[in-house]
Amino acid sequence: MTKLVVAEIPEDADRDFSVEQTILGPQMEVRRFTYVGDDTSLVSACVDADVILTPHVAFYSDASILESRTVSANNIRIFLDGNHAAVRQYVHHAIN
Repeated sequence: MTKLVVAEIPEDADRDFSVEQTILGPQMEVRRFTYVGDDTSLVSACVDADVILTPHVAFYSDASILESRTVSANNIRIFLDGNHAAVRQYVHHAIN
C-alpha cells in the first residue's frame, strides 16, 4: 500500500479528504499530520511516507481550492502509475 501524508496547518486540521481518496483509490493510505511547530514530530510522521503533500494556496475561492485538490491528487496518481511526463509542473517532483 502506498502511504500519503498530508502535512496541514492547524486551521485545516479537520479538512475532508474525500476528493483525494476518490481519485487515489483504496490502495492509497491517506494520513494527516497537523504541523504545530514541532519539526521532530513532522519528520517522524513523514519518514515512511511514499508521498508527502503540503497544501498551500496563495489565493482563495471555493473553485480554486477544489481544483488544487483535484490536480494534486491526479498528479500523485499519474506519477505513481509511472507516467512522469504527464505530471503538471506546478508540483515539484524528483525522479531518481
